[in-house]
Amino acid sequence: MRLFKSKEKLSESESVYLADIEQKIKAYKAKGYRVPTRKMIKTAAQIKGIRRSSAINTAVLDLVAAHIHEGMTTEEIDTLVYNFTIAHGAIPAPLNYEGFPKSVCTSVNDEVCHGIPSKDVVLRNGDIINVDVSTILDGYFSDASRMFMIGKVSPEMQRLVQVARECLEAGLQAARPWGFLGDIGAAVLRDRRDLSEDGVVLAVATVDFKSKMILAGPDILSRGFIYMRESGDLIRESQRILFNAIRIALKNKDASIQSVNGAIVNALRPFLYEKTEREPIIIPMILTPDKS
Repeated sequence: MRLFKSKEKLSESESVYLADIEQKIKAYKAKGYRVPTRKMIKTAAQIKGIRRSSAINTAVLDLVAAHIHEGMTTEEIDTLVYNFTIAHGAIPAPLNYEGFPKSVCTSVNDEVCHGIPSKDVVLRNGDIINVDVSTILDGYFSDASRMFMIGKVSPEMQRLVQVARECLEAGLQAARPWGFLGDIGAAVLRDRRDLSEDGVVLAVATVDFKSKMILAGPDILSRGFIYMRESGDLIRESQRILFNAIRIALKNKDASIQSVNGAIVNALRPFLYEKTEREPIIIPMILTPDKS
């Protein structure tokens, strides 16, 4: 059976590449593994089309990130998504799919997935929301979601978002050519098990992005990692390292809560491992002064 039945003309190198894939699929199938159907294997042109669709999909999420705020309705998010997608010659994939009435899925707090935008759902201080965007461009689909934290979110909610992101990154690292789908889930579970055994460290600081100053902290809180009363030296050294990491991150003209969070994790994780040979979950919490 041929790998492709497309009228698309393939280059010699691509034909060799696809023939190699064909042989590998046959070899895996002969060993009893479930293998992808041939129509799932994409040509270079098809991959290029998917990437173009993905570029718009990512741009939609970036647009939402720039405009989402407390007091906004999920209906307004839907309008943003629809207008931007249509303006760029694409189609919001969810719209009218099996009766779905909107262009995006918005799931607030404990809503698991595929929430329907509504003028009656207003984002409040402390909410977390998943915005799930799917785009069709020239027949090619792309799909991605992003979590947003509205205002001052509780430590529990921040931890949920942080851990979910870490799970995603662990899964992405495990995804590789000719690997197994189960490798991704196994990597996530292994990562969570290892981290849960080493406890949690919460790093809290108040910063002013306008003046590029640290207004309070950083403070260190721990659960299941160290006994705070007996670890004064470790905590003080951790605070010094975090202060320097945050100060350097704030010098960047594009400094944001996300970039400072990354600087905290990147600075604290290797230090704590060097001192304790443990790898706790590190949850950065960056607070900003009230604008009033």
